Amino acid sequence: MLEMIDPWKRSGWIDTGRPVSYSSATYIKIETEKHYEHHDVFLSKKECSILELRNSLAEKVAKIKDNFGDLRCRQEALSNIKNILKSAKSDFRGDPPLFDLIIGLFYATKNLYFENLSRKQIDVLEAAVNRIDRRLTESDAYEIVEELISVGFMPLPRFSGLAEIYERQGEI
Repeated sequence: MLEMIDPWKRSGWIDTGRPVSYSSATYIKIETEKHYEHHDVFLSKKECSILELRNSLAEKVAKIKDNFGDLRCRQEALSNIKNILKSAKSDFRGDPPLFDLIIGLFYATKNLYFENLSRKQIDVLEAAVNRIDRRLTESDAYEIVEELISVGFMPLPRFSGLAEIYERQGEI
């Protein structure tokens, strides 16, 4: 985003020791922009949604990494991640690999207590979030879930009373 700044304002980095003609000098301020793709390709609504999901999750994970020692900040960011994933579940039902990954990430964060979160888990969560893409395959989603499990996440829903069900059926 470009923003014009007062043309009569004297800048410290143009000081040549000689008078500068202000009619020929333009001062601009360049701010960072969000870029979804680095080339000129029209993105569909679904692709934009995937990129927005990945960017918002990456922002929250980065917040946890940057403020890892602050339990309150960690709890808030993890709660925000859960809410983002919960709302994203309905948006990606038509894309099975992405939907499976979102469900896995949702339950991995839902079954986790923020005070037990380790730096290694945050690194794996960050890597998983960065792999969210429109070209995600079933094997990619499976691999990511395996990585989550390997560092202590539980990406499956918890079933209460499961042992009792097996006991009633005589399997225990």
